Amino acid sequence: EAMGVAAARGVEIDPAVQPFLCWSQEELNAFLDFIRRVCGGSVKLSKWRLAEFAGTGRLAEVAALFALFEEPTGAGGREASANALQLAAALLLLNRTAPLEGRLLSCLGLFDFAGSGQLGPADVALLLQASVAALARCLTPRPGADELPDRAALRRLSCNAVPDGGPRPCRE
Repeated sequence: EAMGVAAARGVEIDPAVQPFLCWSQEELNAFLDFIRRVCGGSVKLSKWRLAEFAGTGRLAEVAALFALFEEPTGAGGREASANALQLAAALLLLNRTAPLEGRLLSCLGLFDFAGSGQLGPADVALLLQASVAALARCLTPRPGADELPDRAALRRLSCNAVPDGGPRPCRE
């Protein structure tokens, strides 16, 4: 399904993501539970934690996927990390096998930090921003296709989706 959408839109999904796009809804839910458990209040996910979930037999695939989402290492040479929310959003949104409704509900649930079953304006803003950033890391235009909107345009779009009086203004 995601591949068909990508083809119709003139974009390609990065090959590093493809091995993880055939998970069932149960596997996606297990991954989201794993993210909640290991990340707790943080959004940082280490490569080794990702390998713990996917299995060490898939270390090369995990390393390639992690490289797409790797954040710059801070001062002091700490271990590199990936944004767990962006990575999870990408795997949910681009998945090819789980039903769309289940993937969208799982994505909404990922950003329900209060566990109330409802998203506030700040939650929606974060969901949109993380989803845009996630897709920007995974999708590239095909040669000859229209260019993807730049990150600034996508960011403005996600910021404008939050009603006036939202949690915080977006900065360019």
